[in-house]
Amino acid sequence: MLMQAMPLVRCDVSFGVGDSTLSYLKFRHPKVIVVSSRIPALVPMLYIAKFDPVVSVRNVMKEVWAHVVGNHESVLISKCARDIIAHACANILNPHWRERESACLALESLLHLQSWDDLKDLMSDLLTKGLKIMDDLRESTRKEAILLMKTILQIILRAVNPVESNEDVCKAGLELTLPILLEKGLVSASVEARGFSLGTLIKVIETSKKMLLPWIAQLVDVFIESISALEPQMLNYIQFHTATIRVDNEEWEKARVDLAKSSPMHEALRNCLALVPLEMLPTISNIAYFHLQSGVGLATRVAAADAISFLVERFPSGMGTYGSKALKAICSILLEHPHLENTLKKAMLNTLGMLSKVSSVIFNNKFISVFCNRPICRLFMKQYLQTNVVNC
Repeated sequence: MLMQAMPLVRCDVSFGVGDSTLSYLKFRHPKVIVVSSRIPALVPMLYIAKFDPVVSVRNVMKEVWAHVVGNHESVLISKCARDIIAHACANILNPHWRERESACLALESLLHLQSWDDLKDLMSDLLTKGLKIMDDLRESTRKEAILLMKTILQIILRAVNPVESNEDVCKAGLELTLPILLEKGLVSASVEARGFSLGTLIKVIETSKKMLLPWIAQLVDVFIESISALEPQMLNYIQFHTATIRVDNEEWEKARVDLAKSSPMHEALRNCLALVPLEMLPTISNIAYFHLQSGVGLATRVAAADAISFLVERFPSGMGTYGSKALKAICSILLEHPHLENTLKKAMLNTLGMLSKVSSVIFNNKFISVFCNRPICRLFMKQYLQTNVVNC
């Protein structure tokens, strides 16, 4: 009964006058006096509260915010921006979904006004927690988290762009963001986090270019390994059941390799290889040799073979010096593992042909002649030459 009467009481302008004076004095809300020294401490909580996902609560908190802040909103936000961001970051993984979502909304609205210098101390925490919140249980929270990460991405790209930032800022941005993306983002269980990390890495590579030289070896290593790691598990399942579903095994292998070559990961790998300087050729070629011999997954080993071929095209004289190791590795693999996938055999033989063109004549005459005289190798060559031509 009282709840039904309350809306009428609120609408009655005469409440508190005449006979209702005593009732008004008894039941009125006490006035809250906000001490000016306490306002900076309240600003972070009030700022986040006005982004509450519940509309009724959000409207009330906006009124409270306007009452407390008054005409000094821009000054207070500018003064307390760091405290607001730190408070929101602390609540971004809060057990209550409303706290998580309001933190994402508040950060999204505030971060685009900040520079890298304002956020560099908080960026590691923001990026790490942002990758986690992208896998939230609630769809609405995931959407807000994705918008937040897009805002963070723009800040990162501005920081690592040599045109917009100085060299020190670019180096600091790369040193802070790349380890998180490579070690946490790409290996995350969340599809959204993996996709964001890969997309960010591709854009960082396109933006930073020469500033990435200290990271090139690690990037190439991770990209070659991840081409198979990020491959859909369904493709591996079908690979073992091609006979059951009446699909030719070799055609399916070729489809898997073509899919990997058209992926963003392969594009990022090619962009990194295009940045490799001559002095880093031994390091990068050794990484490719390792994955060619010990890599896990068809796509990874084919990508390693293609990486060696790419390096031969870029540095024919350099790979003529370092190519003997790759020649031995490929020949050993083909001799010791005759049951390799045909797609991988073709990629290796293609790389073998390119290496033989730039390697020393003495080495070719001594080593390749021995290799080609082996019966199993003649069988490989016969199968390969049906559709390809290799000039050894």
